[in-house]
Amino acid sequence: MTTRLESSEKRNFIRVETFLTFTVRPVSQEEGRYLKARYAIDMIPFTMPHPHEVSDKAVNEWFLYLNAKLDVILSLLKHQQADIACELPRRVNISEGGMSFSHDDSFAQGSTVEIKMMLPMFPPVFLIVYGSVVSCRKENDGYQIGVSFHDMEEDIRDEIFRFVFKIQRDMLREKRG
Repeated sequence: MTTRLESSEKRNFIRVETFLTFTVRPVSQEEGRYLKARYAIDMIPFTMPHPHEVSDKAVNEWFLYLNAKLDVILSLLKHQQADIACELPRRVNISEGGMSFSHDDSFAQGSTVEIKMMLPMFPPVFLIVYGSVVSCRKENDGYQIGVSFHDMEEDIRDEIFRFVFKIQRDMLREKRG
């Protein structure tokens, strides 16, 4: 997977080009008035007392590792019925402020769209965000769509920031060899 940094001279946020699994759909003006970016999964923490640590440090680390893997599997199973589970990753250019991507359909400039996305973090982060279409230009086999996010709480914006920062960090590590 190749990823590259984009210049942020004319932008408020740092952007990265990467691959994401996402879906996009137009939202009516009426529906758009009441929608706000949110997590796509129930964020109520599972309350269960932590088991006591095992005296063997290696075994304890394996238990923590397996627990984290189970959390990911449960999260993915929960979304198996969702439309995003059937999508393949596509190239996007993303920042905390918006994203651009190729799409088969055109969207009217100024219209509102809903984007369901999975940020490939550990564990994966499923978000539903809303934005205004700021550009839509014809390309060879579709359209290049630019979306500016809106109605987004700081915690959702922070998730996207963490993802962008992770991609940048990974790129720097790869560059150093």
